[in-house]
Amino acid sequence: MKTLRSFVALLFAAGAIVLVPSAGLAQDEKQAELERNFYNECYTKKDKNTCLPLAIELAEKYPASQYSKFAQQQIKGDLSDKFQGALAAFYNGPDAPKLDQLISAAEAYLARESGQTVNTYVTARVALATTYGVMGGIFKDVSKAKTYAERGLQVMSEAKAPEGWDQKEYDPLRETVLAQLNQFLGYDLLQQTDGDAARAVEYLNKAIAIKQKDGLGWKDPNNYWLRSNATFKEYQKLNAEYKALSDEQKTGDAGKALLGRINPTIDRMLSDYARVLATATTPPTQPLRDAAKEQFDQYWKYRTGTADGADEFVKKLEADPTIADPPVPAKAESSEPSADAPPVGAAGAPKLTTAVSAATGAATTETKTTKPATKAAPAAKGKGKAPARRKR
Repeated sequence: MKTLRSFVALLFAAGAIVLVPSAGLAQDEKQAELERNFYNECYTKKDKNTCLPLAIELAEKYPASQYSKFAQQQIKGDLSDKFQGALAAFYNGPDAPKLDQLISAAEAYLARESGQTVNTYVTARVALATTYGVMGGIFKDVSKAKTYAERGLQVMSEAKAPEGWDQKEYDPLRETVLAQLNQFLGYDLLQQTDGDAARAVEYLNKAIAIKQKDGLGWKDPNNYWLRSNATFKEYQKLNAEYKALSDEQKTGDAGKALLGRINPTIDRMLSDYARVLATATTPPTQPLRDAAKEQFDQYWKYRTGTADGADEFVKKLEADPTIADPPVPAKAESSEPSADAPPVGAAGAPKLTTAVSAATGAATTETKTTKPATKAAPAAKGKGKAPARRKR
């Protein structure tokens, strides 16, 4: 009997062990329930509001689940939609809050998406928006815009489109990036009191090297206006040295030597002011044209002694403003040099008077621009096919 009771007790003990669900089975059931709910909300009901929280929970709690990659697709698809919506909203009516929302949406998207195509596309778009924001006066974080500009140039440095991105769609965006971001970096240096003007010219020359068919880069008057700013900084230093000379020195060897450096500097400014006049031909660019005309007329009269020939000089640059500087028909040097200093020009270096379109490179007096194409990057399209449903 004792043996039988012991045997029965052992059977009950064994049964008790079987009847207690293991932690692993409980965990497995929770996973299965979450997977069922995820599939139902995301692929049967297709309810975004309930799908996304489930997708996030599934991806974070059960990364080894067969549904995990589909959850990631849902998350990335939602982030892509939010980014595209923020991008379109910003260019439909640019302002600081919308730009902040765009940056937030972009950073959230990039935190989840490591693919080269999406990274390139999103980084480039945010770089264009933030640099436009600074130049248009609606974004004050110049440092952040500069960081995005440098990253944007880096990710689009390759002429070949990333895998999965049609070359015909990639090329226009790349041209816009190279033109606008190099322009911004030149602009940024010229806004600094001790900014490197020579380096600013290097950036501006890279922007001008872009010859997009609609005029972006090479026919953007802002590039030539900004480049004249850099030359003006050089001119100011030389002119200050000349003014510091005595009248006797000005008419002597020291003055002649300085004028030998000042006059070529003025001629470079004249050429760039002429390029502004040759390219600023639309109503939105009129303020820039007016500013350049005032400067051009003053220096032209100083160098030539007359208003004659100015129109012909500008006309030489209309078809292709990237050609070499035309020779300035300077008046003959007098045998008795004057002690008069060259003109001082504007009060301080001329500043950019217009905003710049991140879509086309066209100048505009408003912060609102023609909105750019806001198509999703190739790898950001869709959320993938529905997974095969697993029965449990």
